[in-house]
Amino acid sequence: MTDPGLRIREYGAPQLTEVVVLAARRSLVASLALVTLAALPLGAAAQDASGPWSLVVRGTLSGTSYESAPAGYKLYSGIAIEVGVRRELADLFALELALRTESREVTGPAGPNDALGGLEVVALTPTFQWRPRGGSGAAFQPYLGVGGAFSAVWEKSGALDSADLSPQLDPALQLGLDFEVSPRVALNLDARWHTLGWTIDDYLTPSPTVEVDPLVLGLGARVVF
Repeated sequence: MTDPGLRIREYGAPQLTEVVVLAARRSLVASLALVTLAALPLGAAAQDASGPWSLVVRGTLSGTSYESAPAGYKLYSGIAIEVGVRRELADLFALELALRTESREVTGPAGPNDALGGLEVVALTPTFQWRPRGGSGAAFQPYLGVGGAFSAVWEKSGALDSADLSPQLDPALQLGLDFEVSPRVALNLDARWHTLGWTIDDYLTPSPTVEVDPLVLGLGARVVF
């Protein structure tokens, strides 16, 4: 899926330092969030954990480095904090709505000013999950989900002009695992795949397309409330 609205106005100064600092800050926030969740009072284990709602917080790594076709441009992976809410429908099924925001660095043809800037991506992913071991009381709870990924993208820095870049709605597949450490707290491992695609028009190459099929890997914690 492509969108012809992403255009390059001019080459800007490299934004790599800004992206590295932003990624470091987000990683620190992710670590603090996970430590906070892990430090919840152990006394909660003695309470009733039958509530259908839970909060999921993950640190995510989205995609790898994607080359354009024809070559000349590259879109790098993104690091983000994702927050989701899950609603148990029955022992075997659940609904989850997850939201994350991330920055993606874009570079152009090799040269002294090849860093074009960054794009900000906001992804909202609702999924319907099947949990084959739900209600069994087992510590390991795998799940398989299907749904959609709504993605909005705009220019964050540099010379990228993304004013005409339209939001996208793409199919999403999800595979994950909860490992319960108490009746109300579980470690969460999650993997999702969805599609994105953009066309870059810089008037130098014949409209190179950057196809993005990101595998989003997440590690975090789930808390029942």
